[in-house]
Amino acid sequence: SLETSVENSRSVNSRGYAVPKVAPAPDVNQAVVPPRKASDGQEGHCCSRCDEEQEDAHYGEVCYSLLSYADDAESELQSISENFSAADPEDLPLLKHSLSEMLDQMSHCVRINDEFLKMLVLSDCDAKQFWQVPPDHQVQERNSVKVRTVLRQFVRDWADEGAKEREVQYGCLLDALERHVPKTGGQNSKKPRVLTPGSGLSRLPFECARRGYAAQGNEFSYHMLQGCKWVLNETEAERSHTIFPFVLNLENRRDALDHVRPVVIPDVCPSKILCPPGVEPNPEDFSMCAGEFVSVYEEQIEEWDAVLTCFFLDTAKNVFLYIRTIADIIRP
Repeated sequence: SLETSVENSRSVNSRGYAVPKVAPAPDVNQAVVPPRKASDGQEGHCCSRCDEEQEDAHYGEVCYSLLSYADDAESELQSISENFSAADPEDLPLLKHSLSEMLDQMSHCVRINDEFLKMLVLSDCDAKQFWQVPPDHQVQERNSVKVRTVLRQFVRDWADEGAKEREVQYGCLLDALERHVPKTGGQNSKKPRVLTPGSGLSRLPFECARRGYAAQGNEFSYHMLQGCKWVLNETEAERSHTIFPFVLNLENRRDALDHVRPVVIPDVCPSKILCPPGVEPNPEDFSMCAGEFVSVYEEQIEEWDAVLTCFFLDTAKNVFLYIRTIADIIRP
């Protein structure tokens, strides 16, 4: 029942969403955090300063949207309530559950999601200047949509519920990687370098590193990067947090309360697997890099042994440019 799920979520989250201690996890490449180097005041750096200011402003918008999830969700709940209130009173008894009880349950789930999303920002000291949302700030709708996408992405990449989809989508890629670019073996042998552009919340590069490859994820979305930075660097145990990714999705439900079912994340703790006690992590074995794929990698000619990607080529404005870049950066 939902009541049981909610009670379980309270017990799972009994430790709260306070800023966690950073676990000895693989360091996320500093490119994940927008550059904020102080300008030296030289005229030749004017364009660079403008770029950094724009980057900072964009990163701030991302942080503010994560911190403002509750406002967006409460507005959605208000709209749902008004729509139901406009229904014919004779139709309301046909609902399987009390409308007021369902909305109360949805509000509870929203509060838990809000605490989780705030943690993604407040646990990141590099985002400290964006910890407080300006009083008159208005979150753009496209950023609110991306925040909800981050919650759903955690299901596919870091929850038991996404295991089957990961096996279908990632399994064939990982099998092909081990078949076409096998590890040479030997303790001192160099690990093959694998790039995974469009890596989202970084499960695919994590699986590559887990199999003994030197993996780097590349992601353009700061919403996704903020989430992967948390799951890679700051989780201390598996199944430590509960979220409700579908709470605002009333369509495509089989049961009346499917949208408020809890999802526990992460299914595994990356730091425990990649950095077990007594093992000194090598930054080259696993990293994340922010930025547009072609701009970041077009000059890295023949520096990679493989490119492994899923849900990425279809994002290209010019798919031939992506394919040409991939061909250029792979070693013969």
